[in-house]
Amino acid sequence: MRPDVAAVEREFDYLVPDALADKVQVGTIVRVVLHGRRVRGWVVADDVVPDRGAGQLRALLAAVSAGPPADVVDLCRFAAWRWAGPFSAMLRAASPPNVVPPRPFAPPDAGVYPISSAPPLSFDVTARPVGLAEWPPGADRRELVAALLAPSGS
Repeated sequence: MRPDVAAVEREFDYLVPDALADKVQVGTIVRVVLHGRRVRGWVVADDVVPDRGAGQLRALLAAVSAGPPADVVDLCRFAAWRWAGPFSAMLRAASPPNVVPPRPFAPPDAGVYPISSAPPLSFDVTARPVGLAEWPPGADRRELVAALLAPSGS
């Protein structure tokens, strides 16, 4: 857990109670007791081996809000290292401005598919003067452009 306290630049281990186990994952914004104060922070890792025994850890108080997904947390860690900024400031910028109920993050339904496995165009662009074709951003577009060009002349 990384607290949202400007003067504290380290991570702490906390115990996740059974009541919060289904709501807490990497990126979730939580409320904890830190040196007698209730502060908010982000879960930045799970399944870690604590420095102390599990019996000496304090429990999380609440799961406050959904935060950035795990890959964005990793990106925030890199950005903080690369531009020598505070990790908590990067996490704050990546978090939603309002409270969002914690829920499981769905894996992204996107990917880069090889051009050979791409579905054929489902419309005839020669039948209409205007057409729209969507293509994955990282894919090679040469075959798509060749299919859309007129076979002879203009």
